Amino acid sequence: MKKKKKGNIEYYEGSGNVFQDLGFKNPEEWRTKAQIASEILDLIEKENLTQKQAGNLFGISQGRVSDLKRGQFDKFSVEKMLSFLNALDHDAEIHIHPKVAEPAQVYIINQDRMCDALPEVDQKDVQEAWARFRKLGKDAESGQLSNTSVDHDNYLYGRKPS
Repeated sequence: MKKKKKGNIEYYEGSGNVFQDLGFKNPEEWRTKAQIASEILDLIEKENLTQKQAGNLFGISQGRVSDLKRGQFDKFSVEKMLSFLNALDHDAEIHIHPKVAEPAQVYIINQDRMCDALPEVDQKDVQEAWARFRKLGKDAESGQLSNTSVDHDNYLYGRKPS
C-alpha cells in the first residue's frame, strides 16, 4: 500500500485487492474465490435455499456451505466453486484476453447484473451483448481493436461511448 497525504490527513491507498493489502499469500486466488463465492451466495439467497439444501445440491455438508459463507475460501478450489455455480443452473465461462490493467487481473462478470446495471438493455438483447463481448476478446487478441477501452461500448452494446 502506498502512503499518501491530503492536507493534514495521512492515509494509505489500497492496491485494489484487499487480500494483497492484508498480506495474504496468493491474493489473486483469494480475490477470485471471493468473487465466485459472492455469486454463489447471492444465488443461494435468490433461490431461498437453506445451507442444508445448498449443501445437498452441491454434494457437501451444511457445515461446508457455512465455511463458504464465512469466507474460508482456502477450503475450496476454484474448480469446486465453479461446480457449485453449475449445480445452481448457471454456466461459468472463462474468457481470456490481453490485459487491460496493470498487473493483469481476473474479473468475474455476472450476466444478470449486467442487465441490472443497464436497464435500457432488455433480457433478449443480453445474449447478443455477450456474443459481442466474446468477439471483443477475439478481436483484441488478434489486434483488430485500436483502443480496447474506447471500442468496448461499441462492441458490447452496439453504440459509441458518449
